[in-house]
Amino acid sequence: MEKTKKLHQLHWQMIGIGLVIDLILWGSIIYVFLTHGSWWLVAGALVISVALTTALVRYVWQHTAYICPNCQHQFRPGLKEYFWSAHTPSTRKLVCPNCRQKNFCIEVYADKQA
Repeated sequence: MEKTKKLHQLHWQMIGIGLVIDLILWGSIIYVFLTHGSWWLVAGALVISVALTTALVRYVWQHTAYICPNCQHQFRPGLKEYFWSAHTPSTRKLVCPNCRQKNFCIEVYADKQA
C-alpha cells in the first residue's frame, strides 16, 4: 500500500515538473511572438526543456520497476528499452528477463537503484 502511494506521488511530481517545462518552453515562444524579440530566447528555453525532460525521465526510470504478468517476476528494464517501449499510464510493453515473454508489465514503485 505504501508503494502505491509513492507511485501516485511520483506520477503527480512528473505532471508538476512537466507543467513547469511546458511553461518555460511555451512562455518563451509566446513572449518572443508578442514582443518580436530574439529567437535565441526560444533556443535557450528549448535547451533547458530538453535538459529538464532528460533528468525527469531518468528520475522516473530510477524509481519504477515492472512485474511480469506471466511469471510475476519484478525487474527494471534498461533505460533505452524503458524509453522506447509502448506504454499506458500504468503498464509498459517489455520483455521479461526471467521468462522472455513480451507483455504489458505492471508498473510499481521501486526504491532508487544504481
